[in-house]
Amino acid sequence: MAQSAGNSANTYIASIKKYEESENLEDVMKINTFILKSCEEFVVGENVSGLTKILNEVPLLPFPCFYLGPLTAKLQLHQKISNDDFHNLILKVIQIPVDLADYSKDANLAAFYFPLLKALGEAAIHKRCPLLAIKPLADGIRWWTDGNPRHLTPVHASLFCCCLKARNFRFCMEFLEIDALSLVKEGLQPRKVIPPLINCTTEPVLLYFYYGSLIHALHENYREALNFLEYLISMRGMSQSAIVLEGFKKAILFALILGEKKLTFPGSKIVKYLLNHNQSKPYLELAYVVTTAPKHIDISALVAEYMERQKNKNAFNTFQKDQNIGLVEILMDKLKERKIIDLPKTFTAVTRKQAMERTFIQDTQQFDGLVRKLVAQGKLRCTIDQDNGILTFPQDDEASEGDQKELDNAILAVSKLTNVVRDTTNLLKIAEAGNAKLKKRTVAFGL
Repeated sequence: MAQSAGNSANTYIASIKKYEESENLEDVMKINTFILKSCEEFVVGENVSGLTKILNEVPLLPFPCFYLGPLTAKLQLHQKISNDDFHNLILKVIQIPVDLADYSKDANLAAFYFPLLKALGEAAIHKRCPLLAIKPLADGIRWWTDGNPRHLTPVHASLFCCCLKARNFRFCMEFLEIDALSLVKEGLQPRKVIPPLINCTTEPVLLYFYYGSLIHALHENYREALNFLEYLISMRGMSQSAIVLEGFKKAILFALILGEKKLTFPGSKIVKYLLNHNQSKPYLELAYVVTTAPKHIDISALVAEYMERQKNKNAFNTFQKDQNIGLVEILMDKLKERKIIDLPKTFTAVTRKQAMERTFIQDTQQFDGLVRKLVAQGKLRCTIDQDNGILTFPQDDEASEGDQKELDNAILAVSKLTNVVRDTTNLLKIAEAGNAKLKKRTVAFGL
C-alpha cells in the first residue's frame, strides 16, 4: 500500500479495494497511517470534491476507518462547504452509531471516531451553529460508553464547549457526574482504554473540568464550580498548563463569591508556580482586599475601588482578557447580599432605612428586590411591613409548629447516625494515616 493517496479520490478508493482485513497490528498501523496522511492531504489541498466523492462511494462497513477519516476531513473544511452540505454531514454522523451497533468499539475505531466528533463540534462553533452539534455529540458519547455517564471521553470537552457557546445545557448535565476522585487519584499518566478515562490525553481532561466549572457557575452552583477547578488544579501527571492557570484565576473568584478565605489543592505540585505567575497577582490582590477588610466596611465598594485603580494598569486588562469582569460584578453583588443575610445576627427587627445604611445600599427597590430574592432562595427569613418600613427577622423560638416538628425529626435522625459518623471518622483517620504522602497545599488569601 502506498503511503498516501496523493490527494486523489480515485487512488484512495482503489486502495480500499486492495485492503484485506488483518489481525496483524503492523498492517493495521500502516493502514491507519495511510488514511490519516491521505486525509491530511485532502485538507491541505482543500479538496472538498474529492472527499465528497469518497463519502458517496465508500461504505461505512465493513471497514469504517476508511469512511470516518474522510468524513472528519470534510468537517475540517467547514469554511468551504455550504450550510446544506454541513447539515447532511451531521446526519451522516448521527447515523454512525446505528450502523455500527454490532461493530467492536476498539481502540482503532476510537482513533477515528473521537476526532470525528471533535471536528463536528469545532465546525459547528465556527459556523456559529453550536446548537446543531450538541445532541449528536451527546448521543455519540452515550453510544460509546454504553450510557455510563461516569466514563470520560475526549468528546466531553467538545460537548461542553458547544453547550456553553449555545447557552443550552439540556443534554450535558448528566455528563457532569464523572468519577472525578478516581482521576485525581490516578493522575493523567498513559493508560489502557479503561474507565473512567477512555482514550483521553491531558488536554481534554483539563478542558472537561474547566468547561464543567463554567457550566456549574452559569447555573449559580458556585460550590460545584469551585470543586471542578480544585480537581483540575490537583490533577497529577500534567505539566504547567495555560488551562490550569485560567482555572486557578477563576477558582479564586468562585471562592470569594462563596465567602471562602482559602483554597485547598490536595497533592498539587504546581501551586507555587500559580502563585508566582504574573497573571495570578491581580486576583490574589483582589482576594486580599476582600478577605482582610473589616466587617463594618462596604467591601463591595472596596472591590469597585480596586478595579477602578487597575484601569490604567495591566491588571485590569488581565481581568478583561480573561473575561472575568462579569464574575467580579457577581462578587460585588454577593458581598451586598451577604450584608443583608447578616442582619438577623444583630437585629430581630429593623427599619428599612437603617437596614439600607448597614448594608450600604442606597436604592430602595434594589434593596427590597435583594431581600425578596434571598427569602425565595431560603437564605433569609424576613417579613417586610411596607406601610411602616419595618423588616422583621423571625427567631428560632418563633418557628411554626410544622417547622418545629421538622426540626425534631431532623434531630432524631442525626442522633441515630451518631455511631455511623463515629465509625466513618475512624476510617477516614486510618485512610489519612496510610496516605501521608498526599500533602494538602493551601492558598490563604489573607496571608
